[in-house]
Amino acid sequence: MMVQEAIKFDHYVDAKSMQCPMPLLKFKACLHGMNAGEVLRLDTLDIGSKKDIPYHVEQSDLCVMLGFEEANNDQGQAVYSFWVLKQK
Repeated sequence: MMVQEAIKFDHYVDAKSMQCPMPLLKFKACLHGMNAGEVLRLDTLDIGSKKDIPYHVEQSDLCVMLGFEEANNDQGQAVYSFWVLKQK
């Protein structure tokens, strides 16, 4: 089973058209407006986000990574998907 089929989410950020640092900034902005217990899904093509998002989550006590998936879209581009739970 793919991660995306197993994890329900409350908020979605489609950052596939954005370059660094915008996916991380949109991620932080969305997370800031969320309530504890809500899940955010972020999709991006930006390879830098593959390191940036997990690093931010690891450094924060506000959220925890629930899942990560890397898959190719119809154009053969790598899409990086993250699911993050806001804890506080």
